[in-house]
Amino acid sequence: MGIPPKAVKKVYRQLELLKKYGVNFLTHSGTMKKLHGYDIYEMIIDFDKVCYRIFCVIRKAVCWLLHIFVKKSPHTPQREIDTAVKRARDLDYQLALAVN
Repeated sequence: MGIPPKAVKKVYRQLELLKKYGVNFLTHSGTMKKLHGYDIYEMIIDFDKVCYRIFCVIRKAVCWLLHIFVKKSPHTPQREIDTAVKRARDLDYQLALAVN
């Protein structure tokens, strides 16, 4: 089961807004927030009573998408946060290798 085509369009629209206006625009509009205690942002996309979340990080003025999932409870599951944290660490490692 994948994401329905109309939900994909909404996700794509949010990513286009991110590309065009940046993180500050989305945080002020309430579409994106920083996870408390982490250097990770959560993009919030609600469609047809389903809550999609995209975790991302900002590195050198670039927004890197790390993880997307369907949020089924009021609290963000720790395993989803752990996945994003691991991917952020892997990204930082790859970026450090690219500099050298």
